[in-house]
Amino acid sequence: MDDSHTGANMCEFLKAVADEWGIETHDLVLITDNASNMNVAAELGNFLHVRCYAHTLNLACQRALKLPAVARLLGRVRRITTFFHRSTTASHVRKGVHDICTLSEGNVSSAEHLVKTLKPMKLATTTMSEESMLTLSIIAPLHTQLLADFTPAPEDDPMTSMPSGKI
Repeated sequence: MDDSHTGANMCEFLKAVADEWGIETHDLVLITDNASNMNVAAELGNFLHVRCYAHTLNLACQRALKLPAVARLLGRVRRITTFFHRSTTASHVRKGVHDICTLSEGNVSSAEHLVKTLKPMKLATTTMSEESMLTLSIIAPLHTQLLADFTPAPEDDPMTSMPSGKI
């Protein structure tokens, strides 16, 4: 497609392709990423629209990693890891021990909880990556399991729990 990828242009392009192939537009199912132009194209064309599950899962993971408490914790872990990868002299090790103290026991516990919390996302991502052809028979159970795994519970760590609508 040579034109700008606006929602209106995408809609017209999809209608032209459907016409070329002799497909009625009411029979089309548009499967896309979550880009706003594709949402607009689907709405303008009145197409049945399904968003790519793998892309949606990826966006959810990215948002989770950008939560302020998570981002701070990951920043601390990155700084410590970087220090040890770059440290070559004993004098730096002494400074490194001081830096490690900034990753308090509470932060280690939070890091462990974060890893445990994100494990279902890793499993879902790995499962989808291993499949050459994703079908609803694979996605539906993964989705159901993720919903169960991420249902808020009173004992959830404050860092990984968030009131509904905040993300």
